Amino acid sequence: MPIINKVPNKKISVNLQGAVGIASTDANILLIGHRSGVFSGAVPNYPQLQPKSGYPQLTAYRAYDLPSFSSGDTAISYMQSLGFTAKYGLSSSLVFPAPNQVLTSGNGLSNNKVKFKRQFLQASETTTEVTLQWNTPPTGFDSLVGSTKEISVIQVNSSTDASTTATATVQSVSLDPCQLVLTNVAGKFTTTAQVTVSYIDTSANVPDPARSDEICMMVYSAVNSINTAFPSTINTITPTISICFLNPMDTGFNPSSTPIQYLNSDGSNAVLGTVQTLANGNTGIYFDITPANFGVTPLTALGNTAISKDTTIGGTLVQVLPGITPGGAGIELKDIVGTFAVGDAVSITLDSTQNVFSLLSKSRQYPVSPYEIAKQSDISSSSSKFIPFFNYLNNANAPTSVNSGSFFAIGVVANISLSKQQAGTLPVFDTSTGSSIGAQYISGAYYPYVMKLGDYPLSAAIVASSYAGIIACNDIPFNPVNNVLLKLPVTADLTTVLNDSSSITTTINLGWTPIAVNSKSQVYIVRAVTGLLYLPGTEVPDTEYFPVTDWQIIGLWKKSVFQALSQPSFTNKRKSQQLKDGIINALQPLALNFETQGMFYNMAKLINEFAVTDDTEDAAKYNVVTPVCVTPEFNAIDITMNVVSYLLQNTTTA
Repeated sequence: MPIINKVPNKKISVNLQGAVGIASTDANILLIGHRSGVFSGAVPNYPQLQPKSGYPQLTAYRAYDLPSFSSGDTAISYMQSLGFTAKYGLSSSLVFPAPNQVLTSGNGLSNNKVKFKRQFLQASETTTEVTLQWNTPPTGFDSLVGSTKEISVIQVNSSTDASTTATATVQSVSLDPCQLVLTNVAGKFTTTAQVTVSYIDTSANVPDPARSDEICMMVYSAVNSINTAFPSTINTITPTISICFLNPMDTGFNPSSTPIQYLNSDGSNAVLGTVQTLANGNTGIYFDITPANFGVTPLTALGNTAISKDTTIGGTLVQVLPGITPGGAGIELKDIVGTFAVGDAVSITLDSTQNVFSLLSKSRQYPVSPYEIAKQSDISSSSSKFIPFFNYLNNANAPTSVNSGSFFAIGVVANISLSKQQAGTLPVFDTSTGSSIGAQYISGAYYPYVMKLGDYPLSAAIVASSYAGIIACNDIPFNPVNNVLLKLPVTADLTTVLNDSSSITTTINLGWTPIAVNSKSQVYIVRAVTGLLYLPGTEVPDTEYFPVTDWQIIGLWKKSVFQALSQPSFTNKRKSQQLKDGIINALQPLALNFETQGMFYNMAKLINEFAVTDDTEDAAKYNVVTPVCVTPEFNAIDITMNVVSYLLQNTTTA
């Protein structure tokens, strides 16, 4: 595998202010995930995350920094204290064919009484115990055996008549005969319809993705990666974890502009219980009972987010108000058109331009996408839901971004849906026709996790968060994170995961980071790369994709330049040739220091090409141009070993 030995020159526009010295990275992982609309009185002890009593727990499209956690389980407990949903134990569901027999409990009754009991059941459709029996065990039936399973069943006997649905909980399971003994039965089970079985394995001491908020699973995964035992050769830091919430209706980074009707828990329209004019002249509208989906409401104004009761009457959201009734909620509105009245059903329309990234500072260095990059249009289409994500990365890595505290950012995505046999069809971030998304600022983890019955229900969000946790820990001198273990589940069938050289090579050559499984059934990073293959401004491919560490070093260099030129000897100085020379003289030894640290090489020649030019757009600024060459990373050694021994020879005698 050829080794990268160059990176593009980086042009840095600098305002002369700040600290001095070779910096360490300021790693910040931004986890962007979904959560359900939650109301809770629980108040965390971390001030930045404290909602007011009775308010919805946190709001969408704002970032919050989390404290440090010693483990993923500690992080889950903290998220639960904020009102997020996180439940332990693995859940799954199975569909069985119609049972061959449906047996009801005799309870020692005579045949006549049993007949009478069955007639009674026919009328009331309830009983205390029913047994479903199959002649042969359905596929997956053995997974229900065990005392740690919480199991429920449902049978729909008619697609048009909801009253013919039967439900129950499972009291016991047996394989010989193949039976489910039911209790808490409602409705009538038959031998003519399929049975859906849902179960929770309470012995599994892990958070369940199916019953936990996505953002909780992302935090859990990132924290576990951060607390990985790194090789002693890698200098690590503890990144800050930030969380940003999408509401349950979001299918992309931009909020949906479709009106969302406020609903009660039974699906009926939530209606206003009180309408009043507030002291500041705005209008307060109140629900006596908090709508079940009220969690989609931002706590404060979000662009032109509007509340309306029809196409002609509405107002712009100002903030959420405490409810007048103990279980209620209110909303302050301004710019009212028409009149709201008690008994009105209302809906909310979020401002679709106010996405996560439009409200963030540019200093979030490792934003993690909950969405999977699954096809080429996710990257290339102008209507892709990833466009805000790509735009944020380009802005955060722009030459002038240093002035807002952003020195580099790498977006982390994942793909788990394509099998390793389909690795050649992975979307390509960078193409010969050019790419405007900044492929060098994207790193995609590829882990073809084909889940089998009983396996952990992995998601792209979990994989991306775990991977981000590893690369964000990498500090000076940015040794490669190749072969670092990830705390991810392994499939029951190892042939479905990426653990062969041909698929790994294919993956890397398409700009993806392969996540494979070693001989000890441990998940590890094969080689961490970004999506850039073609050098900016050219159509000539380089030898292979650039390592993530190349861009981390470039980011550290940008930060170090900014800090070095923020010394008092450079700030608030009149522009002059002497000042330009002073800048060059300060940066040349700094670059040589980077070479000593093992991050740059061949700098003796390149430092003579450092230049300071006048900025054409702002006469008060200089552009500092510093060609640098990042040291090639040490990838791996391929060892071929032939062992010859007489003990291995087959010998024969005449």
